[in-house]
Amino acid sequence: MLLFKADPNMKMHYGGFTPLYIASSHNRPGAPIVKALLNAKANPELPNDMSGPEKEDGGTPLHAAVACRAGEAAELLLKAKANVNAARVNDGITPLHAAVQDSLPQMVDFLLRNKADVDAKTNDSGSQPIHFAAMTGNTQIAKSLISAGASPNAETKWHPDLGMCTEPLTDNQITPVMLAAYRGKFECMKLLIEYHGDSRSFTLTHQLTPLRWARLASWTANKLSPSYESLKLITAYLLELHPEDAESDDDVDEEEKLKQAKVAEKKEAADGSFVGDATPDELNSWYMVETAKK
Repeated sequence: MLLFKADPNMKMHYGGFTPLYIASSHNRPGAPIVKALLNAKANPELPNDMSGPEKEDGGTPLHAAVACRAGEAAELLLKAKANVNAARVNDGITPLHAAVQDSLPQMVDFLLRNKADVDAKTNDSGSQPIHFAAMTGNTQIAKSLISAGASPNAETKWHPDLGMCTEPLTDNQITPVMLAAYRGKFECMKLLIEYHGDSRSFTLTHQLTPLRWARLASWTANKLSPSYESLKLITAYLLELHPEDAESDDDVDEEEKLKQAKVAEKKEAADGSFVGDATPDELNSWYMVETAKK
């Protein structure tokens, strides 16, 4: 089609995908279609549209290449001057955010070598790649980001599960150490602390330290799940670092603790499913629906 001078930047009616975006989402040796389109002057930064029933995210061909592990396509796009820090329109996710979120250490290193911004922030919460690394628990990626200048004490508004506490946290106070502690990512949390991540920082809204985040998560974790064991390790490790916190940790709202525990018990009793990855809001919603059925 390019021989007949077809427009390499034309967009599909549905979703606004360009040929280059589609080609970049296929991990093929040598990325020949990507190469041909770029030679025909396809725009390497043209995003998809936020249109259609699925509300596309406004990502670029580089986002597509990262999501599909298409390293050769990503390399060709950057050689064609694609913006390594292009942010998705709907959420501000950069290719580096995406690579970290998908736990792709080689892609992360590739993007960092091409000057990806380790301090790039998402739209609503200001979350940086290091926060995503703490959530996934990938120590190799966390180490690469810190070596490239990311702060293990970077703060974000983003709340781990949007409902762990009785009200949303709106302050820029959630740190990577807190996120790793809450998600049961023991090795990653230790690494962050070793690189001077603050193990006693706290949120002003609920005075939640990393230790309290781990406690909160353990109250809704199934005792047979791997996450529960990790949370126990995290709790023990943090208490070893700060034995003086053993008593103060018991001050967490007992009413909240009991509420979460009861909902978790009801859910597990009903269908036997694990609740380690569920939030209190999710459990409460489930319980309300089940109660309405009776």
